[in-house]
Amino acid sequence: MIISRALAAVALMFALPAVAGAQVTLDLINEYPATAISGEADTYFAAAVKRHSGERIIIRPIPDAKSGLRSREQLQAVSENRFALADSVGGTLGDESPLFLLSSLPFVTSTLADARALSELARPLYEQAFAQRKQKLLFMLPWPPSGIWSAAPLDGIAALKALKIRTYDNTGTEVLARAAAHAAMVSFSDLNPQLESGAFNAVLSSGDGGAGRQMWKYLRHFSAINYAVPLSFVSISRAAWDALDDAGRAALTAAARETGSGSGPR
Repeated sequence: MIISRALAAVALMFALPAVAGAQVTLDLINEYPATAISGEADTYFAAAVKRHSGERIIIRPIPDAKSGLRSREQLQAVSENRFALADSVGGTLGDESPLFLLSSLPFVTSTLADARALSELARPLYEQAFAQRKQKLLFMLPWPPSGIWSAAPLDGIAALKALKIRTYDNTGTEVLARAAAHAAMVSFSDLNPQLESGAFNAVLSSGDGGAGRQMWKYLRHFSAINYAVPLSFVSISRAAWDALDDAGRAALTAAARETGSGSGPR
């Protein structure tokens, strides 16, 4: 009985890590590499949290799908409190709710300013969607406009019809399937082997996203068509959020505002 009570006490200490001024470490998972814009944002956010909390809260970024999860799986993992935080691309969450496809509707937002305005208008709906999944939305991050990386230049209709293109959401798959030879949604972290095998000869992604994976090794041409300005969402599980004290929650809120406002990574 004494041993059982001792083990229960230890478990409670780990379940409530932010009480009594103890240092807390929270994992932040992301399927994109640390060199992509969302990976850089994670690093910036972690530094901001450390600064705002007086080093009481340590955010540990886990990029490049090293958690073993893709964006579509990250949402459930945070809901279940298997990981405290996740940075997930909205388009990959379309099966959860059509709302997550809003930012990647083709040719709706032509500038970063338009994308930010749309995201702020929709923010209450996003916050509600995460709350329904036992999470709190911390901040949103727009990617640079999506274009097409391709093995050959896109110099005409014939070149477009020859594309076997990877997309990042169901909308992109449906749109590009009407113009290209083949279009399919594939996780970014699973993409390189399929490029090496020739299964795809084009990728719908931002220039930044392609740079994070050194896309030019396979696809030497980038067409800046301003297809969409997709969003990444950084959320924390409600259990992890509630376990923080008021000062800890204030530190995360300040760091999130700083990162999501555009004063973070360029």
